Amino acid sequence: METKNHPKRSTSQAGFSVVEVVIVIAVILLIFLLGWYVYNHRHKHTQAANTSNSSSVKATTKATPKTSKPSTTTSTGSAVTPTTKSTATTKSTTTTKPEGTPNCATTDLTLSLGQFNGGGGTEYMNVVLTNSSAASCNIGGFPNVALTDSGGNTIGSAATQDGSSNGTITLAANQSAYSSVGFPLNNGEQCSSETSSDIEVTPPNDTAGLQTSLSGQQYCQGFSVTALQPGDGN
Repeated sequence: METKNHPKRSTSQAGFSVVEVVIVIAVILLIFLLGWYVYNHRHKHTQAANTSNSSSVKATTKATPKTSKPSTTTSTGSAVTPTTKSTATTKSTTTTKPEGTPNCATTDLTLSLGQFNGGGGTEYMNVVLTNSSAASCNIGGFPNVALTDSGGNTIGSAATQDGSSNGTITLAANQSAYSSVGFPLNNGEQCSSETSSDIEVTPPNDTAGLQTSLSGQQYCQGFSVTALQPGDGN
């Protein structure tokens, strides 16, 4: 019987197995390359997008105007309460200045005259201002003294001030202060031809005068008055 030689099957199978391995490796390599390509493409796209967003954010930040610093807030639990620190404080203080003794007004006083006393070519007479009110008042300085006619008009000029002030005098009720008025004796042309009907005395710090009768007195240059001093001049 003739024997036929057949090729070994194991060799064919071994060769086929090598091809399969190569194909598998090629497929795996292809998949890897494809995956790398896809990943690389997406990565570049993401970087481009991020770069674009970053540029947009920078542009927005530069264009945004500065705003004032927000006030500090404190949080308790879930509630948030804004608190504002205030550095301005306002103090309201009401003070009551105690009232001092008021100045004597014309309506607080009465006028009286003392006796004439002559000497050295001038006669002197005291004008006395008495506090007729129930409260104390202050007076001091020079009163305004003038001779007036029957119509209340001043004859000549008001008396000039002689000497210096004695300061403030406090007059209790019924207390007095006085000034000496000097009447130069008639010396011809320096005296008025008209004689007085009254004498008017205006207290310091007031404009209303007190009048009392003083008739037949001439105004002469040198007519004068001293500052007020305590007492009635007697």
